Amino acid sequence: GGSNRGRHSMLPIHEGGTIEIRTTTLDDFWAQEGLGDRTPRFLKMDIEGFELSALRGAAGVLARCPCVMLEYSPRYMSAAGMEPAALLDFMTEHGYTPAILRDGALAPVTREELLASDRHVDLFWRRAG
Repeated sequence: GGSNRGRHSMLPIHEGGTIEIRTTTLDDFWAQEGLGDRTPRFLKMDIEGFELSALRGAAGVLARCPCVMLEYSPRYMSAAGMEPAALLDFMTEHGYTPAILRDGALAPVTREELLASDRHVDLFWRRAG
């Protein structure tokens, strides 16, 4: 059927059981894999509202990555006890500017537009240079 069996969350938004998993930060993973100062060209995150938590453990990788795609899910973030504005501020403080897909092209989007909506969107964060 049309059910999405891959949809897992650390939030209580789906029915089903739970399992314990081991986690790590992206910076620690990068180091453990011996990737050193390599430059990731693109980072995509889809973690159901916990993007900010993951990004906080990826400062080293973010410092070198020119483009990041994140889900912006204000409802999920709020359910996780996180402020959507905190994610926007974090990315802006790290030199990124947000854009969304409009009519098949990337278009700038303002912080105010994002905060005024509770719509789930994919944000493309680009760093100049």
